[in-house]
Amino acid sequence: MICLVRRYTKWTAEDSKLVIEYFNKYVYATKDKRLPGEAEILKFKASHPSVTLSWDIIKTKVMIEKKKVDEKAKLKMKNLII
Repeated sequence: MICLVRRYTKWTAEDSKLVIEYFNKYVYATKDKRLPGEAEILKFKASHPSVTLSWDIIKTKVMIEKKKVDEKAKLKMKNLII
């Protein structure tokens, strides 16, 4: 039997801020649903050696932050309509 275990990563405030600032065009894009690719994330890691997380974890962080921003915008629009 294969047991799947969810990996959890505790992000430091500094690492989180670096990722959000560097990938802000993905996090705050309103129409474009793309995420950064492996090459772009590896380029970020090369320029920020303090971030030691793998590229797929960084990509997931960008996706989650984008989802948070989209949900806040959707809620704000809903409140304006009501």
